[in-house]
Amino acid sequence: MHGAESAPPLPEPELQELAAAFPQLVIEEMIGRGGMGRVYRARQPHLSRIVALKVLSAERAGDPEWLERFNREARALARLSHPHIVQVYDFGEKPMPYLLMEHVEGVNLRQAMQHGGLTAREALTIVPTLCDALHYAHEHDVLHRDIKPENILIDTDGRVKLVDFGLAKLRDESALPFTLTQSGAKLGTLAYMAPEQVEKPAEVDHRADIYSLGVVLYEMLTGELPLGRFPAPSEASGVDARLDGVVMRTLEKQKDKRFQTAEQMKSGLEDAARGRTPRPPHSQHQKWVRYLLAAIVLLLAAPAVLIIFGLLSHKPAPKPVVDKNQQARAEWQRRQEADRSMRDKSNEWVARASKAGSKAAQESVLKEIREALKSTDEATLRAALAATQGLHQLDFDRAPFRELARQNLASESPEVRIGAMGALMTCNPDASDGPRLLKLMHACTDEEIGSILFGIRTVAEGDFTGEYAGPVLSLLERGMAAAQRDQGNNPGIDSRRILGVVWGSKVSPEIEARLIEWSHLGEDKNGNFSASNSNLGYNTFYHALSVQSNKSRAAVKRILELAHHPDTTNIAGRCLWGLNGTVPDKADQAHAATEVIKLLGLRSDDYLWKKGLLLLQNWSGAEHLTALGALAASETLPQSRKEALNQIIRTVRAAP
Repeated sequence: MHGAESAPPLPEPELQELAAAFPQLVIEEMIGRGGMGRVYRARQPHLSRIVALKVLSAERAGDPEWLERFNREARALARLSHPHIVQVYDFGEKPMPYLLMEHVEGVNLRQAMQHGGLTAREALTIVPTLCDALHYAHEHDVLHRDIKPENILIDTDGRVKLVDFGLAKLRDESALPFTLTQSGAKLGTLAYMAPEQVEKPAEVDHRADIYSLGVVLYEMLTGELPLGRFPAPSEASGVDARLDGVVMRTLEKQKDKRFQTAEQMKSGLEDAARGRTPRPPHSQHQKWVRYLLAAIVLLLAAPAVLIIFGLLSHKPAPKPVVDKNQQARAEWQRRQEADRSMRDKSNEWVARASKAGSKAAQESVLKEIREALKSTDEATLRAALAATQGLHQLDFDRAPFRELARQNLASESPEVRIGAMGALMTCNPDASDGPRLLKLMHACTDEEIGSILFGIRTVAEGDFTGEYAGPVLSLLERGMAAAQRDQGNNPGIDSRRILGVVWGSKVSPEIEARLIEWSHLGEDKNGNFSASNSNLGYNTFYHALSVQSNKSRAAVKRILELAHHPDTTNIAGRCLWGLNGTVPDKADQAHAATEVIKLLGLRSDDYLWKKGLLLLQNWSGAEHLTALGALAASETLPQSRKEALNQIIRTVRAAP
């Protein structure tokens, strides 16, 4: 979908009209509509790819202002080629104004927040990615001017895409003679607009996007918009107070006091996540005042300082303290900076292949990548491996790429091996690749564990109950030990990625026992833990235990225990959500239904009730009728819940 609201099925006359207007496409369905026009899912047969067709509505097409806004989006996107900005393949004004874009299969951020909410750590995974996208756009002289949850998409693989540049401003364009681009025009969505967009639109620059992204971040962390005199995020929702300084700085009324670039905002978030408190901005005058005061203090204290220095001068200087965590972070940042050109080359290949106007042009790019996969230059080779992964949406012969990826599994470079595993997984691996992956596990680095696990998951089709049960358990144990030791300082060793391999998988009893054990990590004295990605217990629960597909009674009991957690959405509600469809044994289902009835008798949270009623619809039996009746008779229960429970009772009684 593409940022617009969801749409009803496509009427037949409209389908026929579009088919006639765009004979090179197969129009499949309307996936969204908004104030500017409609968006359709379509197929490009000659390139074997799914695309999004955005068409300006007929009533807008005759209006010069709306036509310019539509063309502005096309010009803005045509400048940009970034993995987190939706790509434009083609645009034109005939037979009607249209944009042909990358199709993103997923949900927008608003929908993600409404269906279960987001944890602070998930927000801190999404927003830095958006910072990268905005920084890239700003460097290419494009201002978005309408950052809001509806214009942020998350695809089915968790990738984030910034969309809808209909209000974009191109810095090098001269003003146009109508309201849309006049200096007094106020564009955007009011709740997310920077103050200057409302008060002084002629002075709007890239820092307005930073403010809008700050509003989105505040809403993700607190569930509320920062309106009027609003509290800091830690006061509003209990998130880590170290985030307050970053968020409040993005929401400064004066743009000179905000982060001056999206890259600075990303660094501020990373520093806060790692435990550093970001410094507030200061004017030059404030700095000189601080320097002068410091000098006066030193002059007044000079006699005492000299005496103390004389007393201590005979002592040896203390050895400098080595902060291993800081060293790990610095090393990771150094490597990321060194890989920048490699990533740029990979993105350039993917963009050219995706935007190719013909099969021949696309094949020319694919040939370049295949040749680069044979390179002895590590940067070139890694760029080609990354590009191979980026081509997952295209339809082409993957066999040559698969063989070249297999050859690079034997590289002496861990980075190349990681890239080769990722490339292989996008090239249809088969059973013969299992032994290749198992061979790597004995000498791999900690950073390769996640890649090997996901490779095995692909080959084993998510079944860790047979020959892969032992190796997977070994890798999980090693990965979790590394995550505990590393404490989140190296993004290459991420417990979410290590545990994410279990999502939707079948696991052996031994693996499940370890998951139950790890779900207790990070508990406080009351047995609770916080919904934070730095908490290994929460990561085990969220990425593994709650979503494994063959829960035993022991796992069901642990999940139901966690369902009493006070964090309704991120923990308690997700417990009931994770139980649905993942408990194969009928007796375990009946036990879960009994406990859910008890839980709902204690809690009134909407999300918890919604998920609990769904479980009771599926698992309630005759043995639950008395308890269900007592719950439905509760005087304080809303009528809608009474009706839902009574419907379940009627269904159970009517069952044979």
